[in-house]
Amino acid sequence: MSDLTNLRGPERRPLRGRRLALGTIAQQGSQAAGLLAMLIVTTVVGRRLSLREFGVFGLLSSLAGYLLVVQNAAAAAAVRELAASLGAGQRERRSVVFASALVLYTGGGLVAALALAICGPAVSFVLGLEGQLARDTQGGALLLATVTAIGWPLTIFRDVLRARGRFVALAVCEVAGIVAYAALVCALALTAAPLWVLIGAAGTLPPAVGLTALAARPLAGGFVARSAARPERATVGSLLAAGAGLSGAEIANAVAYTADRGLLGALGSARLVGLFEGPLRAHNVLRALSAALVTTVLPTAARLHASGDVAGLRELAQRGIRYALLLTAPAAAVVAAGAAVLLEVWLGQRYVAGASGLRLLCSYWLLQGAGAIAGAILVALGRTAVVARTAASALAANVLLALVAIPPLGVAGAALAFAVPAGLQALWLVWRLRQALDLTVRELLSAAVPGWLATALALAAAWAGLAVAGEAAWPALLVLPVALLVGWFVAFVTALKPAERAFARSLLRRLPVSEDTPGTDRRSVSEGAPRPDPR
Repeated sequence: MSDLTNLRGPERRPLRGRRLALGTIAQQGSQAAGLLAMLIVTTVVGRRLSLREFGVFGLLSSLAGYLLVVQNAAAAAAVRELAASLGAGQRERRSVVFASALVLYTGGGLVAALALAICGPAVSFVLGLEGQLARDTQGGALLLATVTAIGWPLTIFRDVLRARGRFVALAVCEVAGIVAYAALVCALALTAAPLWVLIGAAGTLPPAVGLTALAARPLAGGFVARSAARPERATVGSLLAAGAGLSGAEIANAVAYTADRGLLGALGSARLVGLFEGPLRAHNVLRALSAALVTTVLPTAARLHASGDVAGLRELAQRGIRYALLLTAPAAAVVAAGAAVLLEVWLGQRYVAGASGLRLLCSYWLLQGAGAIAGAILVALGRTAVVARTAASALAANVLLALVAIPPLGVAGAALAFAVPAGLQALWLVWRLRQALDLTVRELLSAAVPGWLATALALAAAWAGLAVAGEAAWPALLVLPVALLVGWFVAFVTALKPAERAFARSLLRRLPVSEDTPGTDRRSVSEGAPRPDPR
């Protein structure tokens, strides 16, 4: 991956990915903090509530989360436009884009709030809830809607940091917001707060992150100018059109998750919905790891595309696919191998019945990391319609498969209905990226092989370790991270190019190392290489 903050055209494109790599590492740290918070919150809430209550909590809080993911996807249009307006002499344009995006964020928050408010009675009806549980469901949905309406506009400050490439500052702000959110939800759960209050508190992450991002002074640099800090109808329209296309893919994912849960409740019971929460929440760990890469790839690809740097886009695509698969596919394999022990230690013996569902949800991650990178670059190239149509097709296939698979298979059927279309979706996006950038099949396979090699090794190590550990849960659990490290280490030594290994080591030593092939010029900044952005 390349540092594109100071692009001067292809003729001055030394691919020195240090800043972007460090930003990605910072985002991974933020995602790790979010995952840890999610695990803690899920553990505390899941152990305190009954399966029926946990199913309701998981469904409504996840709906708010999926709507936020949809908003994040639409926000990529604003990030792209803000990133493209960072050049000299574009101060007024930046302020117009910022004001126009703020209008859309506010309107989107109100629409999302209305949808969540309606979901309260709808969930009660679909799951057949009665009495206090039905009242908690509807009251929680109303409180969650209120928090969402307040929180969405505040996320624009987070996205300004993204557009400016301040990924480390963004990661710090996200961690601070995550800590505040997790502390609030856990405190309420441990003090036996009513279910409707817990549901409302589950939506406090966006305002928490937005407020901490505001404290980082993201608007410095001309995002708000007094003479032009007003929305423009044309800009609002273009952002809305681009955002709608981007949101289409995430709306499809959100609807797929919701449809699978709804069909589990309608064709099975609310207990099955609660049982499905364990696999879904564990699966979201992988989605978060992938999202950290997309956060940095999208604005980078947008700048490359704006500069006409096709060679840079090709290299970004290949390295992005390589690193994404290296990160996510081995982790998915290890989670699949230890699905039963993970659910038992994490949530308790009653959730082990969902282990087959978790394994199926992990299966499509052999391709999904590459698909996420491909989707982000296609968006940067302005091909949002391709991404949206692919997601819509996957959604339709998901619903059809769920109708067939859930009655005989239950939780495993819902997982299967999600995994098969998602894997095909990822494969198709990679193929369309190949066409867009004129990549060869050999180039794509060379990018994917390190991740697949690490996956095979990690899976074999996990199986061997679990066989030795036997029935003991905690020793078996400790085997899994060791197996993951084995896969990563062997892939690092055998599958990465020498220059890539040197670059990775330089990040740890904080030394400037070129990403070119060994023996090429490795000048430092002071010796003539373009200077990094001081921001």
